Amino acid sequence: MIHKKLFVVFVIALLAISMPAFADMADAEEETQCSNEKCIPHFWQQSASVPHLWYCAAQEGQGVDCIWPIATRSQGFWSTHYQAASEIWLQIPAEERVICTMDMGNGPDQDDIGEMEGSFWSKISKKTNNEHRTALDQAKMRMAQQLTAAMLNKEAFGKPDEGLIDRAKLAFAGTNINKINRLKNELLVYNWEGVLFPFPPGFDPGPAQPIQAENAANKAFWDVLCP
Repeated sequence: MIHKKLFVVFVIALLAISMPAFADMADAEEETQCSNEKCIPHFWQQSASVPHLWYCAAQEGQGVDCIWPIATRSQGFWSTHYQAASEIWLQIPAEERVICTMDMGNGPDQDDIGEMEGSFWSKISKKTNNEHRTALDQAKMRMAQQLTAAMLNKEAFGKPDEGLIDRAKLAFAGTNINKINRLKNELLVYNWEGVLFPFPPGFDPGPAQPIQAENAANKAFWDVLCP
């Protein structure tokens, strides 16, 4: 019950932080004109030179710079949107889909997807043989859910992570539970920072497919965690 209350407080705080950003977006949309059309996503095009910068270009050669707010989605979203998570996961360079000795980029593609889904659907407290995980491995599994989601958010939406993902990978390979928990919480904040922002133009996650996602999950892959 305490955890649920803390989560509610976290969400309320997140909303309080995000609402001013929405107000700024609304003001900018009212003030910004694009060939007599408001600067709405329908008229935005992606900059070829500046990553994740979108510009208002209803007519060629005209327009003003508009920063598209960077979306993110939670671990719960990625764990259930099987099609989107699968496609985005395979877009991440194979060498980056590795967490210490756990290689989720060595193929075949369907195996890599199953291993990624396993991070979401494996039990925190027990392995597939029903053996209890150690406290260290439970902490790692909690981190794994947020870490995989962060990797998907970074690839899908281009949200800068300031090296957070790499630091989390290093911690996952270690034995410092306090550090693992701290970075897990940082990943959680990263994954939730943009949940209220709309998807960028062209991104369609498709329907939620939780049954397909869990069926594809390779849970045994997460029975033995490095080191």
